[in-house]
Amino acid sequence: MRPPPAPTGIEAHIRSSPPVGAARSDGSDGRGAGAANGQSEKGRGSTGEDPADPIEQADWEDLYDQFKEKMEEHYTNEVQLHEEFVALMKFFKSWSETGQSVEAERASKRLRRRMSYVEAAEDDLEGKRQHYIKVVRAFESALNLLNST
Repeated sequence: MRPPPAPTGIEAHIRSSPPVGAARSDGSDGRGAGAANGQSEKGRGSTGEDPADPIEQADWEDLYDQFKEKMEEHYTNEVQLHEEFVALMKFFKSWSETGQSVEAERASKRLRRRMSYVEAAEDDLEGKRQHYIKVVRAFESALNLLNST
């Protein structure tokens, strides 16, 4: 009978990780001598080579504790990122409001300048119109004088 393949991925990691806060009864780090020096796990006696050997029981409480610890780390990191984001958004808001008020003031000054320019141009045009009306009246008076004689 062919032995099962060596565990890979997360299963190998879980088996090779020592329990959090607990020491093994044999004084080892939980990885076994072969795994510690880079050898394959096939040399371990409890990997299922002999069908009569009992299957190692998974330490589900330890796995849950590790999961909970990692989730707390991630949550703490997420909270810190959120706080940093909120601080940056406050900074951005004050920057944008300042920029907006400065731009609104500039726009107001531009509008007043353009209004004064247009008013001056209108006054100039009205002066030219009045002058044209006077010139036309003068020519009409001159023609009337010439026609009446």
